[in-house]
Amino acid sequence: MSTSESEKTDREAQSPAQVVAGVDIGSNAIRLVVAEVLADGTIEVLERLQKGIRLGQDTFRRGRLSGQTMQAAVGILREYRRLLDTYRPAYLRAVATSAVREAGNSDTFLDRILMATGLEVEVLDTAEDSRLTVAGARQHLGPGLRSTRGLLLVAHVGGGSALLTILSQGEIVESQSLPVGSIRMREGLLTGSETPQRAAEILRQQISNVLSAT
Repeated sequence: MSTSESEKTDREAQSPAQVVAGVDIGSNAIRLVVAEVLADGTIEVLERLQKGIRLGQDTFRRGRLSGQTMQAAVGILREYRRLLDTYRPAYLRAVATSAVREAGNSDTFLDRILMATGLEVEVLDTAEDSRLTVAGARQHLGPGLRSTRGLLLVAHVGGGSALLTILSQGEIVESQSLPVGSIRMREGLLTGSETPQRAAEILRQQISNVLSAT
């Protein structure tokens, strides 16, 4: 065995693979990803689950999460907790975005989750949301994102908001969250009786109004 191969073997022995997991409580679904991070940094997904739940429908229409919606969300998270207990990840992060952040009774919801599942959910602010979005873009685009000259815009349209992040030479210089998410606009603007053409016209006008006001 060569010296380099021996050193590589020693490093792998010292840095065994670790199981990590993430829970994302979004406006339209609750997601769980369990992955294994290998010694060389490679990530292998072990489980990827997604269960739809309309948290945004409550928050963006009434400003609060209903008891029924909270109960359904806690039920999903209980299922995820059982799976997490099987894998016993070394690192676990649970986060929530705009539908929870803007709900008038978000503290009650987070307390119920903690009591029922033991999950401490972190409600993301714009800065952290931007950082995670850019990290995801870097994962897919590789070094090219960092080496890009000039300014680069990374845009992520979610259920509750559109996150715009400006990078200069791969580093975040500014970020802004706009209230033009897909679920938010559907709940706040459309009745369901519009033709597709009329619905598209209403949405385009709302987006234009929001951008003009920034």
